Amino acid sequence: MLGASAVWGDAEWIISPDIEYENYDFRGDFYATENFVIGANYGVGTLDNGGGDADTSTYGVNGEWQFSTTPISLVAGYQHWEIEDAPVESETLSLGVRWNWGGTLQARDAAGFRHSASGLIGSYLGF
Repeated sequence: MLGASAVWGDAEWIISPDIEYENYDFRGDFYATENFVIGANYGVGTLDNGGGDADTSTYGVNGEWQFSTTPISLVAGYQHWEIEDAPVESETLSLGVRWNWGGTLQARDAAGFRHSASGLIGSYLGF
């Protein structure tokens, strides 16, 4: 499955008096079975604090496997986010367990439950 999202936002008094940002993310998921998926993502964006703008980029990989006899799945992922030409970046390794409220991972993805757009802070923290 292929997907994309676009996020525009405005953050006041968080990092500086005012930051406007936009981000465009693209992702692809490969289903080896209905309950085992491997995915990758890539995104680009800009930050503007009124004194100039900076380009951002993000990329990552993830996977999820749902047990066939229980509604529990194991998730793992790696995410990198950075501001180009600046010493600001983050690396996130995530491991987790998810309770699924019914259906296979592939069916839930088709219904829109596996992915959602994230803003500036979510990209930085790897959400």
